[in-house]
Amino acid sequence: MKVLLIEDNPDAAELVRLLLEPHLEFELKWCNCLSDGLRCLAENKFDAALLDLALPDAYGLQTFTALHLEAPALPVIILTGVSDEELTKELLQRGAQDYLLKDRLNCDSLLRSLRYAVLRKKSDELEAHARLTHQRNEFRAALAHDLKMPLDGAKKLLALLIDGLCGGFTPKQLEPLRLLQENNQRLLTMVNSLLEVYRYETGEESLHIKELDLASTIADAIASTVSLQTKDCLEVRVNIPDGLTTITADYRAICRLLSNIFDNAAKFTPSGGLIEISAERSTTTVSIRIKDTGLGISTEDQNRLFDRWWQGESGKKYVASTGLGLYLCRLIVEAHHGTIKCESTIGTGTTFTIALPIRSTSTAIKMVSQHQSEHDK
Repeated sequence: MKVLLIEDNPDAAELVRLLLEPHLEFELKWCNCLSDGLRCLAENKFDAALLDLALPDAYGLQTFTALHLEAPALPVIILTGVSDEELTKELLQRGAQDYLLKDRLNCDSLLRSLRYAVLRKKSDELEAHARLTHQRNEFRAALAHDLKMPLDGAKKLLALLIDGLCGGFTPKQLEPLRLLQENNQRLLTMVNSLLEVYRYETGEESLHIKELDLASTIADAIASTVSLQTKDCLEVRVNIPDGLTTITADYRAICRLLSNIFDNAAKFTPSGGLIEISAERSTTTVSIRIKDTGLGISTEDQNRLFDRWWQGESGKKYVASTGLGLYLCRLIVEAHHGTIKCESTIGTGTTFTIALPIRSTSTAIKMVSQHQSEHDK
């Protein structure tokens, strides 16, 4: 811990040095006036400061104010020879971490004050960061909610126009309408991802656990994945063993999970490629595999693929459009107490494996409820 001591009395400075010297965790730098201390601060990084209030170039409250303005994040402990209750209160209100009298200074009080000051500062910073993160997430959720309504309205209107229910259009006129429809759906998907991520992270997403027919759930997810339906010359094969009929999960969440992965596979598999969807059962899990013959993902990117807001490096072909799609997949799988992993080789293809635990419906509901309670805490 690097400590800056600003003290004009050599005897007091020597006392501080002697008290800290046996403790190797501390590295002390002494300045005998405020101007030298400020210059030292500008050139070096310190973890805490010990400040005398009576210096040759500053006195009293203005001494602390000048130092605090220069380094507002630096924990400052006041060293003084005068006991002044009103001044102590004022200094602590303005941000000083502690107030020590020189004539009562000893090793225990000095070490305790320095260590606690640094810990308190770190705790305050973590609390402020958590508060800012919460406010930012609340803002994103509110913004996404406000954007969702007009996008939903545009989706319905474009469907009416394209279906000819508001009058006929020539094929040439329909082309830009379909392009608008695709872009509107892309924006709507991004907004829905923002809202879903927020609900999972705050524990507000309610999962409705029941037995699902695996084959029909996969078929529904394929049908809802626009990129699978619109990409030319892309073969999709589904291989579900006859004995593997059901999984215990939330239907909407599993469809969303599979659709996200299907969409990635379709986007990054060239025309003429193959996407294989298979499943198998072990004694404890049901595993669903989605294998494609696409571009592949580098080992470095695989390590961050399920991170929040992650996107591939600029210029690479495999790039997450919002940085939330695969992160949402991870949240959904974790809410079901399962796992998701990715195996890939550049130029060969990618395999995503989702493993969901085999549970009775009542046990699965209990586990999901416990997961949501942990979020609420």
